[in-house]
Amino acid sequence: MTSVEAQREEEETQPEEVAAGPSEATTGDASPTAYPSIWKEEQYEQFKQKNEWMYAHNGRLGCTPCHDVKDLGVMASRGVNIAIQWADGKIIPAGQSRDVQLSSLRKKIREHKNSAAHNEAVKILQTANKDILLNMNASSQESVFESTAKVFMTAYYVAKNNKPFTDFESLIDLQHANSADLGRVLHSKTVCVDIIEHVSSQMKKELLKKIIETKSKITVLADESTSVGHKSTLIVFLKASVDGDMEPIAFPLDLVELDSMSAAHIKEQIMGCLLKNGFTVELLREILIGFCSDGASVMLGVKSGVGKLLQDDFPGIILWHCLNHRLELAVDQALDVTGGTKDFQAFMGSLYSLYSQSPKNMRQLSECAHNLDIALRRIGKVFSVRWVASSWRAVSAVWQSYPALAQHFREASEDDTRDSRERAKFKGLLSKLCSINFLKSLALMADVLTELKNLSEILQNRKTTLPKAHDIMTTYVKRIESFNRYPGQHAVDASQAEEVMEFKGEELRVGRSPIIDSAQFIRAVADNMKERLFTTTANRAQASVAANRKEAYNSLINQMAVLNPDNWDHDNPRFGDNEWDPLPYVKTWLGKGRRAAHSTSCMARRYTEEESYFSPLWKMWKSV
Repeated sequence: MTSVEAQREEEETQPEEVAAGPSEATTGDASPTAYPSIWKEEQYEQFKQKNEWMYAHNGRLGCTPCHDVKDLGVMASRGVNIAIQWADGKIIPAGQSRDVQLSSLRKKIREHKNSAAHNEAVKILQTANKDILLNMNASSQESVFESTAKVFMTAYYVAKNNKPFTDFESLIDLQHANSADLGRVLHSKTVCVDIIEHVSSQMKKELLKKIIETKSKITVLADESTSVGHKSTLIVFLKASVDGDMEPIAFPLDLVELDSMSAAHIKEQIMGCLLKNGFTVELLREILIGFCSDGASVMLGVKSGVGKLLQDDFPGIILWHCLNHRLELAVDQALDVTGGTKDFQAFMGSLYSLYSQSPKNMRQLSECAHNLDIALRRIGKVFSVRWVASSWRAVSAVWQSYPALAQHFREASEDDTRDSRERAKFKGLLSKLCSINFLKSLALMADVLTELKNLSEILQNRKTTLPKAHDIMTTYVKRIESFNRYPGQHAVDASQAEEVMEFKGEELRVGRSPIIDSAQFIRAVADNMKERLFTTTANRAQASVAANRKEAYNSLINQMAVLNPDNWDHDNPRFGDNEWDPLPYVKTWLGKGRRAAHSTSCMARRYTEEESYFSPLWKMWKSV
């Protein structure tokens, strides 16, 4: 080795000051001190363009990624480490001649570019530039939100479909089994209750906000009850057509505990509930159009009921007695004035007690029904505090399970394991069940209760409006009256069974049990429906008060008939000018009591050209 080469090698291996990093390197500088002197400026630019990672300083080369990383850390493998000379920017060409030096420099650049250490350093910097931790955190948060949203939808399903809260945990497990990601928390039934309360409160806030902003007309529905803790409570509902385009909706506003059952206290609690939810007295005078409740004296008493106290503060509101409660009162009164109904109710009550209080009797009845290939239905109470639909289910269950009941009574009356008293009881039930008088009474009740059940369910529908209810009630009164001239299907089956003295395979006999007078019962039901349904309130009152209520009801129906587009005379462009004479509460609904002009295109407008009159008319028609 020559002295010159030894000196050159010694210079390369001797420690030097740490070279400046890329931030200090003037890679774009073409001065002789920036890049190796063996390169021309064009050569340096070419190498720099092909190798963006390279930097030059004081005539030496370095690697920007290796300088920034310095240590591969956990990414290092055996024999793979950062080249210190490249990281510190100490690379110089080797050799004496310029050609050898150029070749040496190209070789060093190529080898470093393809080295595993350099590539790992580049990957580390690229990963760092992606902010992977931030992205992982954002992805994690998004995943949590998505799983929580799925849990909320499951809880909403439970509430929407009236499922028990205990089903929530089972639904979560089912979705886990179907590989749905619902997280690992918020899976208990207690959380389901909290979620439903939160969602319902937010939905209620949105509804109330919309009602207050649009000043939609509202009706207050209230009913008192007793909680599990034997505390008197009052549930308050609101019914409103929120924007005029959707059907009127009824939703629970609040459940209030009552310290007293006086009308003044109940009225105070109702007003406090409305004011607490964003309404004001001035706003209520403009938008409150009705108050509905059951017929209890404390709620709808003529002199000092809750409705009367509210009407004193808001003279334009309508006091309304729940139609379903009135229907129950009409049926109950018809039973009182009709002979034979008490005996029928007593027998049905005996059947209910027999099977609801004895699992043994229920099991034996199920076996009889299975042997006879009969679908057994649960026998409930008749004409109790529930709607007539429950009475219809009880009567229908006896009608359908007639052979199974007869067989069970017969087998029980001959069962030696029972004492003589029980056997005699079942023998008497069998004699009563198989008497023609009871069968005809059962058929009469089945026919009438079928019509009453259908009417009750229609009136319970939240989409049923007052004009529609009036037409339906009129129709069903006529249907019930028609049973005197045209017997129902059950009555026809009973008459045919009487001719052959056999019904569903069971032999009938002439018994001494009372029979319900069908003509009297049908007439009593129809008369009581006419008296109680076609009025605003049907509780006890003087004759003059009852007459005023019926007159108010008829006036209300007539006024609303004008608003029904089906009743408009499309050939008369001035239709409605004389017919439209709103009552005081109708004026309150519309805000201004101006008469409407109806065009042939069915678009009614105010006489002033400020706004369309058809919109409030249509909203009012849908609201009532």
